[in-house]
Amino acid sequence: MWKQFKNGLKEFKAAPAGERFIRTYEHWQQRANSPAATVLIVAVGVILVIAGFLLGLVPGVPGIVLGVVGLALIATRSRRLARGLDWIELKCRRRFSKRRDLNNTARS
Repeated sequence: MWKQFKNGLKEFKAAPAGERFIRTYEHWQQRANSPAATVLIVAVGVILVIAGFLLGLVPGVPGIVLGVVGLALIATRSRRLARGLDWIELKCRRRFSKRRDLNNTARS
């Protein structure tokens, strides 16, 4: 099971930005999963999102990471959320690259 997780993570990282979550969604749709597994995965994802939000209220605790993991878990079952996370990833990458470029220019 650990080996499958590591392989899945490698595939996720290797996918081009803006297509990672939708490819993961499509991969999970091809696998035969029971409705009970879907309910369990979505429930765990929701719990992680809530925990991430609550931990985000505590100073110094990176709750956003837990929330993103929860959203990614739910995105394995929701095409709309998978597309949304891909869109958000692209927006964040653009914003951070602009910020990095501005910081590099200011330091020069």
